[in-house]
Amino acid sequence: IPFTPESRNTVNEHFLNNSDETFDVELIKRNGTSIFAETRGIEISYMGKDSRLVYIRDITERKKAEEAILKSEIQFRTQFEKASDGIVYLSLEGEIIQANAAFAKMHGYTVDEMNFVSIKELEVNGRQLTPEIIRRIVSGEDIRLEIEHYHKGGHRIVLDVTTCLLPFEDVHFIAAFHRDFTSKAKSILERSFQYTA
Repeated sequence: IPFTPESRNTVNEHFLNNSDETFDVELIKRNGTSIFAETRGIEISYMGKDSRLVYIRDITERKKAEEAILKSEIQFRTQFEKASDGIVYLSLEGEIIQANAAFAKMHGYTVDEMNFVSIKELEVNGRQLTPEIIRRIVSGEDIRLEIEHYHKGGHRIVLDVTTCLLPFEDVHFIAAFHRDFTSKAKSILERSFQYTA
């Protein structure tokens, strides 16, 4: 059987150990392309002799799907970590599960420090992600808010926030995307004062 060298070593190891565990192998077809198989060998007696019965099942399509999922997860992770917007994942109770570097930086924290900060510590006017807003998000509504948070340095920052529901397997999170609106809000306020004056 045209196993790849790595798969051949795996097969030999299972054979020498009389293992009956299921494992994956890669084989090379005559045209040079690879296929993947799930295989398992068990010891049997055949015509009075000790023999080994080997099952092989083609799992090439499954492997391709797994690789596609892994690739998308890597791309998603890269986008999360490198995004210029502050992104935070929240539980349905409104607690921080994970924050990216941009979110931590706009609040004056490192990502590691952010792991020990409660959303309640950041909110200026009490709980802004209210049960009613969470209910609307869970029902599928994308919510946009303008909120104020405390910076680690003690001053306030104004944030433009867009939220949506993020399903992951059998668990749901709230994804909140933050843009620092402080300078723009200050400019609008200053122009408003000039106009009224």
